Amino acid sequence: MRQGGILYVDYQIGVMQKMKSNNDEYLLETESISKNFGAVEALKKVDFKVEAGEVHALIGENGAGKSTLIKILGGVHQPDKGKIKLENEYVNFKNPVSSQEAGISIIFQHFKLMPDLTVAENIFVGREDLKSNGLIDWKSLNGKSKDILTRLDKNIEPETPVKQLTVAEKQFVEIARALSFDAKIVIMDEPTACLNEEESEILFETIRELEKDNYTIIYVSHRLEEIFKIADKATVLRDGELIGTREVAETSEKELVRMMVGSDIENLVKKESEVEEKEIILDIKNMKINSQVNNFDLTLYRGEIVGLAGIKGSGRNKVAKALAGILPFSGEVFLEGEKIDINNPWSALDYGIGHLPQERNDEGIFPQMSVKNNLTIKALKKLERKLTKFIDQNKENVIFDKLANTMNIKFHNKNDTIMSLSGGNQQKILLSRALAPQCKVLILEEPTQGIDVGAKAEIHKLMKSLADEDEIAILMVSSEIPELVRMTDRCIVMQRGEITGILEGEQLNNENIVACATGTERIKSANSEVI
Repeated sequence: MRQGGILYVDYQIGVMQKMKSNNDEYLLETESISKNFGAVEALKKVDFKVEAGEVHALIGENGAGKSTLIKILGGVHQPDKGKIKLENEYVNFKNPVSSQEAGISIIFQHFKLMPDLTVAENIFVGREDLKSNGLIDWKSLNGKSKDILTRLDKNIEPETPVKQLTVAEKQFVEIARALSFDAKIVIMDEPTACLNEEESEILFETIRELEKDNYTIIYVSHRLEEIFKIADKATVLRDGELIGTREVAETSEKELVRMMVGSDIENLVKKESEVEEKEIILDIKNMKINSQVNNFDLTLYRGEIVGLAGIKGSGRNKVAKALAGILPFSGEVFLEGEKIDINNPWSALDYGIGHLPQERNDEGIFPQMSVKNNLTIKALKKLERKLTKFIDQNKENVIFDKLANTMNIKFHNKNDTIMSLSGGNQQKILLSRALAPQCKVLILEEPTQGIDVGAKAEIHKLMKSLADEDEIAILMVSSEIPELVRMTDRCIVMQRGEITGILEGEQLNNENIVACATGTERIKSANSEVI
């Protein structure tokens, strides 16, 4: 700090320039930050202010500008207009290294770890201590890594290959790496997206401990209930603009939702209590999947939504993938009274069984393909010309336009790559893809994972519309218990490959789902005796 002003620091080339400022209240500030990508205004004069030692949530719908803002703070993107001020000094981050050197570390939603390297190597990759002979000093490397992991109260051995860790342990390795840069500010982008409830609570406790140690956390999440658990303040972005900042203790979920979407969302979906005419559409008998699922029986009725719950490893996702033709299984499956053989994903499609995969980026989208092709790829057999086998472009456009309109998919050009869309619109593309080949049964794995509250409401409404109006049976796997309670007519709960609960009516509540998922109770149904 110099008398009469502050220093302007360019961390890439070390140029310093005096600029006047009188406000030293905030650790980090952006002043009128703007960023365009072509014709798209991702950020519009955003003023974002963070105090030292606080957990500050950054929230908004998909496409609101959150990712662009944190990438600017991390040196991945540079703003077109505006300034960044860190510790009362104007800074210019030309690349991620310059941001890290200034004390900002980002933990992105999708891990950047190298699975074949050890924990210690991942924490200090490119910054390993060397001996005088130029070789890596493994004792020093492992010792420094152990010190950081101990500060996080994590019993993870530095010599362990990352590929042997659980998802939760990988998350903590990412946190350890962030701290290894002597970070003042740690930005967490959707850190619980791949964690279960128990793992999330452990993460929250770690964040609280980091806050006690005066670390500043910028926490990006779509899950508003998390914000009220750990954040001190919440800043809302919408359509690239800053809507406002609220003290979490002085606001409500309803107010934050209103700020995010521009209006109230009342009763996102009102679950119907009964399916009027119970016509069996899918009947599963004695399904077995290796040693992971045993004696699984399920009857799906036309026009109903059935939940499939359980903690990770319960077998719920195995059942979904087996019905989609991804995993082999034994047992019998009947569709509309006829026995069917599901041998692969194409056979499932031919029978009219659509599937939305759990991991949108790894299992769903084709990132280099267009928005249109990502939607229609499962309907190719319907689009082939009989003689030439070439795709009928007119038919493809009709299918795309119809589903894009029904699903309210927001896109600039159908021939742009799918990566040009927000996460919520990518999810709608995948849902449309599952429906395109005349779907009768829809298998959804985590349909609202990683999307904002507005997009979630739209997905829920679409699901109800498909069940009620198109009379499709939906089997929904979800880790969000409130979503299962609100959305489903019945909920099947699994533990260790077996059904421990069939819940409906008044018994379909948070407490019973947790009890059945953890094995503390076994309930058959609201109208039947306990298992």
